[in-house]
Amino acid sequence: MLLKTGLRQQMKKHKEDLLVIVGGAALFLFGFLDPGLGWLFQASGVLLFVWGCATLYVNVKSGEPQ
Repeated sequence: MLLKTGLRQQMKKHKEDLLVIVGGAALFLFGFLDPGLGWLFQASGVLLFVWGCATLYVNVKSGEPQ
């Protein structure tokens, strides 16, 4: 139970970073639905996903969200 509360607190603390990661993954998957501009959605989805992972890593390492 302690692990769940700690994880829940971390998720609340880094909510914005997790939202960027989920948004990037969603854009990447949406790119498969659009035949014309799919490459644009996939590229922006990958960039958002990497950006979210990088900011989450930096915030977790520093100990406080920015």
